[in-house]
Amino acid sequence: MDTVAAYRALREDAGAIDLRNWRLLHLYGADTRDFLQGTASQDLAPTGSEAAIESLFLTEKGRPVAHAWVALADSGADAWILADPVSSADLRPHLERFRIMEDVEFEGPDPAVLIAVAGPNRARLLADLTERVPGTRVFRAEPLAFAKLPADSTPPFACVPPETAAAWRVASGLPLAGVDFDLERIATELDLPGAISFDKGCYVGQE
Repeated sequence: MDTVAAYRALREDAGAIDLRNWRLLHLYGADTRDFLQGTASQDLAPTGSEAAIESLFLTEKGRPVAHAWVALADSGADAWILADPVSSADLRPHLERFRIMEDVEFEGPDPAVLIAVAGPNRARLLADLTERVPGTRVFRAEPLAFAKLPADSTPPFACVPPETAAAWRVASGLPLAGVDFDLERIATELDLPGAISFDKGCYVGQE
């Protein structure tokens, strides 16, 4: 795929980004929402499990452990967290540190194939994907949407080249753990106002 045409598709039409090295963590149990409210920087209202909210997970000193998207079922008892390779490696142990007596369990990372779809016309590409790959699950988000394909699936269309995806990510202001931030940063240095709630209750790293 031509890199210029691929980048234009991500900005002006729709294009797919290979996220096979990303991971999906499933949390479940009666206290799932309350637990995540106490550990995520964003106010996690239920999304019906079909939409995902951008958030950060921080240390007690406000250092970013993970940049992720969280989908929360209407019941509040199930949640799915999508994160890049470095964030996902650190996220489960980080969350397990704060689980004390809450009724919440961890499952994963899920071996499913993950791709992202970006661009103003991404709904068309997502519809094509769900029709052609049975069992695909979509998590709608901004500025991209995520698709979870069954393990060992192959996307039915080409993803953009990695260098094109990287250029789009940087232009979109989406930081990558281990590349754009680490534990030497603080959350406000990442310039992610959409990932931080300034009026929710207390959570880890808020101060």
